[in-house]
Amino acid sequence: MRKNSTAKTTAKGTTRLPTGIRLSVHPEMCHVVCIEFDSIDLMTLHMDGFSTEKEGAIPHRTGHNFEINYADMRMKRTDVTHEERTLYNQLRVVCPDVKYVVAWKRGDDLTRRHELQHAKFATSTKFREKVLCIWNTVLSNRQRDCVVAFLRRCGYPDEVMIDEFQAYYYTERRGFFGCVIDIDIDIDD
Repeated sequence: MRKNSTAKTTAKGTTRLPTGIRLSVHPEMCHVVCIEFDSIDLMTLHMDGFSTEKEGAIPHRTGHNFEINYADMRMKRTDVTHEERTLYNQLRVVCPDVKYVVAWKRGDDLTRRHELQHAKFATSTKFREKVLCIWNTVLSNRQRDCVVAFLRRCGYPDEVMIDEFQAYYYTERRGFFGCVIDIDIDIDD
């Protein structure tokens, strides 16, 4: 185990995270925990099991997002690592009523914005309804096919297509999916 991934124990007996990881509650989405890592390797060590529980293995992950129930399910498995258990315990200390978790490498603003879009989609009914309306009625069949083909090449499972569409659409350049998607509907709350 690397030195910077070893959890420390405080005088009260609670485990705290190693250097290089910051946990906080999002200031506007009170049930969303944000985790910043000093490196992708440190993030992968602590987070990949949780995201894989939700989406399966995605190569070259630069960020993570999941409902807390995926972390709860992961904790019941026998292959949970010490790093995952330490992170999970701290999530529950920082925000006992956490509903959603996002993570990224410190300084990677594009990934931070992308992961926060997932949190918004998961926690805002109004926003999610707007996105579903766009997906079902505004996008052409060709545009949806183009988006789905792109996301499948990235390794995403079908059940996260609409959520990934909105996160990439909202944070990436025009034509990102390999086709032009100009939406006149404001998808922001």
